[in-house]
Amino acid sequence: MKYLPLSQIKSNLYTKGGEFVISNTNIPYKGYYYKTSTNECYSGKTPQDLPSVLLKSIEEEIIETSSNETLETNPSVWTIQEISYNIPPTQPLSPKSTYPKPKQSDYKLGEFERYFLSKTNEIKFLEVNE
Repeated sequence: MKYLPLSQIKSNLYTKGGEFVISNTNIPYKGYYYKTSTNECYSGKTPQDLPSVLLKSIEEEIIETSSNETLETNPSVWTIQEISYNIPPTQPLSPKSTYPKPKQSDYKLGEFERYFLSKTNEIKFLEVNE
């Protein structure tokens, strides 16, 4: 086990059994253990309690055993998953320039609104409709 600061270790945890097995022997474990920030569990109250052995959760053991049995009994079982990706268009459409024509009511009012776009990294302007 590599060194981890105490802030990354939950110590003084206890199991009554039925949660863990010793990883290299698969013997059920009952007693104190500590858990690291990488979700690894070791025997003992703290890393200073020696010998400290890696514990494996029983759920991991069941999954690992059942997956090994499946592969050994039927090695030709493979599943193919289809993955779909949402691919955006290669380039957004450029705005189209328009030239507005004032209506008769705009002439009577004496004004009308116009809309412009400017490109920030070039000196380029476009007149567009609303």
